[in-house]
Amino acid sequence: MKNLYIASHEPNAGSLIISMGMMEWLKSRMQRVAFFRPIIDKTPDGDIEFMLRHFSLEQRIEESYAFEIDTAQELLVNNKMHQLIEQIIPKYRYLEATHDFVLIEGLNRERFNKALDININYEIAKNLDVPFLSVINAKARSFDTLVHEVKQERKNIEDEGLDHIALFVNRLE
Repeated sequence: MKNLYIASHEPNAGSLIISMGMMEWLKSRMQRVAFFRPIIDKTPDGDIEFMLRHFSLEQRIEESYAFEIDTAQELLVNNKMHQLIEQIIPKYRYLEATHDFVLIEGLNRERFNKALDININYEIAKNLDVPFLSVINAKARSFDTLVHEVKQERKNIEDEGLDHIALFVNRLE
């Protein structure tokens, strides 16, 4: 395995914490590890800046993302998913070619226009052909709700044809 895509559907699920743990593990086993976010809220991106600095990653900030969310949403609303993916792939491939491993962190699904009926993280992971790790926010949720969400997430990922590596239930009380 040379890559992994981590994403959640909602804010405050703890994707950065999971990414930090994965990066710590990866850095203890490999020399050249990169961090990539296909779509960010805006520049500067706190997750990218933190990961590059904290883990002393050898890459430039400009290499660490492809789009700001406003540009990505404009493409998606205008049915230009193909164009979005075509511009993400070379940025990712460069990191893949120059590093032993690329850890990818998606932007939570709620950040995107509610009218979009796709999960952009699934689409990007599928097109990059990378395994997927889900993060679910368990804060203030009942056991039954969490069981339902876990089952639904597993089904959604299976339906998308993604290689589902793991699912983290984070922020349990």
